[in-house]
This record gives sequence, C-alpha cells and structure tokens, in this order.
Amino acid sequence: MSQINPDQYDQLTASEAVALQKELRARINITTLNTPIRLIGGADISFNKFEETVYAGIIILKYPEMTPVDQISVIAATRFPIYPAY
Repeated sequence: MSQINPDQYDQLTASEAVALQKELRARINITTLNTPIRLIGGADISFNKFEETVYAGIIILKYPEMTPVDQISVIAATRFPIYPAY
C-alpha cells in the first residue's frame, strides 16, 4: 500500500485498513536496546459504537520515576467504522 496521509484514513475500505495495519505491523522493530530506557509512553482510544465521537489520549513518562513528561488528549469525529479486534 502506498503512503497515506492521516487525513485520508476515513476514506479507506475495511480491507484497505486491515492491509495498512499489517504493513505497519511488519515495520515494528523489536530489538534489545544498547542504552538505558529513559522514556516510556502509552496510548488509548475509546469510542461509543453508536456515535462518531472518539476519545484518545497519549502520555509520555520519565522512567523509572514514572513522572509525566507530556500528555495530550483529543475528542474527534470519525466516519470510519471501529473494529475492536484490530
């Protein structure tokens, strides 16, 4: 699949979205680090399957202190169907 702009995500078909996720999954690099871990992050998204509104948040924590470095949340509308299995 060619490069896609995030503004185009709502235009993907379900099969195109699955193909994109598989492509991105294949690009994940899981290797042993040669430097200490200093930052960790987490993200989550929530939705009501009867609405177009999604709620998302991302946080970066200083490790090992687990103190917040940065965080952001967003409430947005999406027209793309949510498939919780992916």
